[in-house]
Parts: sequence; C-alpha cells; structure tokens
Amino acid sequence: MEGVEEYKKKTNTGDTVIIRILNPSSTSAPTVVVLGWLGASIKHLAKYAAVYESMSYNTVCLSCPPSVVFAMRPIASAKFLLSALRILAADDRLTAGGLVFHKLSNAGATVSPHLSDFFAGASSDLVKPDDQVVVNKCKQAIAAVVFDSAPAYMHTELGAGALIQALRVPPGVLSNIVAALYALYAWFQRIFVMDVPVFFWQGVTNARYLCPEQYIYSAADRLLDSVSLEALIERRRGDGVDVRGVFRVEDSDHVLILRKHPEKYTEIIRALNEWGVNAWRRRNRVKEWTLSQEPSRSKHSWAKL
Repeated sequence: MEGVEEYKKKTNTGDTVIIRILNPSSTSAPTVVVLGWLGASIKHLAKYAAVYESMSYNTVCLSCPPSVVFAMRPIASAKFLLSALRILAADDRLTAGGLVFHKLSNAGATVSPHLSDFFAGASSDLVKPDDQVVVNKCKQAIAAVVFDSAPAYMHTELGAGALIQALRVPPGVLSNIVAALYALYAWFQRIFVMDVPVFFWQGVTNARYLCPEQYIYSAADRLLDSVSLEALIERRRGDGVDVRGVFRVEDSDHVLILRKHPEKYTEIIRALNEWGVNAWRRRNRVKEWTLSQEPSRSKHSWAKL
C-alpha cells in the first residue's frame, strides 16, 4: 500500500493486532493504540483509527478477547497488556513520538489497572527484567489516555447486558438465559475466586497513567452508569489527576458517540494533540506535531483484513 506500512502481530492470546505506519520514513510520528469493545472487529476500530490517521498518527488496533474480559482472575488481562506492550516496544517508530491509549468500553479499559501497576513497578512477579525494558519504553512514551463509554462499575446487570450485546442476542428467552448464566458466573467468581468488578473499579479510581486524561460518554448509555463515572472523575480530579477534558452527550448508545457526533468527536480528539502529545513532545525535546487547519478524511484506505 503506497505511503503506508501495514503489518500484523499476535497477542499472547493469538488475537490480531493491526499496526499502520502512515509515513514509514518518519521516526517521530505520534501513535494511538485503539483498544476495542467486546466483539469489536478491526473494521469497527478502523473508524476510530481514521480520526487519528487524519492527524497523521500511526495507529495500532486490537481488542481484548472474551477469554481475557471474562477471565476468573485479572492476571489474564495483565498478561494480555504485557504482550501488547511488547509489540509496541519492538518498533521504535511506535514510541518515539508520543503514545495515546484510546480505550473503548469496559473491554478496552480492562487493562487500565495493570497499565498503572506496570508503570508504578507494582507487578514485579509478572514483569521480568527483559519486560521491564518494554514497560519503561512505553511509560516514557505515554502522552494521553482517552476513555470512550468507559469505565463502568460492572454490576451484574451491566455485565450481562454487555455480553448480550456482544453476542448480538435478540430480546427474549435466549437473552434471559444468557443473563442468568452470566449472573451465575459473576456470583461464583465473587464468592469463590475474587470480586473482579471491585478490583477493576478500585484500579481505575486510583490509577496513575502519568499523563492527562479525557473522558467521553453518554448519559443515555445503558451499559454505563454515568453517575458513578462522574463521581470517579471528580474523585480523580480531587486526587490531583490531570483530567483534561470531559465530553458528555445525552443521546448516544454505547460506543456510538463518534457516529452520532462525528464533528465534535473529531474536534475533541484533535485537541489532545496539543494538551497531550505536544505537551509530551516539549518535555522530551521532540519537535511539536503540527495538524492541518481543518480535519480531513484519512487518505490511506485500509486493506481487507
């Protein structure tokens, strides 16, 4: 593909990661990592990647599989994140210009507590010396974190709803069966293993990503408790975290804000180039990344994946 280098890697779970270097000769372009929702395809994630590609960012797209999202213990998501960081660190072009994590839904945000723990050096049992080099490289590069339709405290009802949506189960008897099975799974996990929703919520409440944050969400999202999210945002601000932006809409379903409000969404993302990426580049003495005056469609079509 002329002007774009596109290649694939695999996570520890065997899931595909799509990496696109928009200008292979450039060694300092910013990079976004788009972490998708449960059941998201590369085609879905390409729409978000295209917003960043219109800013000439490199893009990395992947999604946490069900085996990670619904694992009995959070060690599965920690290992998944570490495998993704290895992919990022293996290509210097992905970390040289500043790194943005764009997390969609709770599945995309699943790795958030571990990202903070890795950066804080709190996972020495998992991060061995060779991997510490990987973590340090990504830690040095991180410039911004964006949450879209996340994070959510995963009550049983919300978790069942997310699974039903991911499986595209129509309302009726079958969806009730799926909800009942999820409730049984959640009960067993909480009583006999550990309360993973509490672990996750405490993790995202106390996380330190070492960079500014942006939250994008909808009050109409049936898979997100907006009241709890707003309380979390205020708690983080009170703790001195740099929550740079909050974009709330009233009329969008789960992970559909880009589709419903494309111009405003693009404006929000373009703004992070200054407060996130260029702030990082100034600190690290890298030439600032200049955007065109007006957002445009990515000129680089995606291959059939």
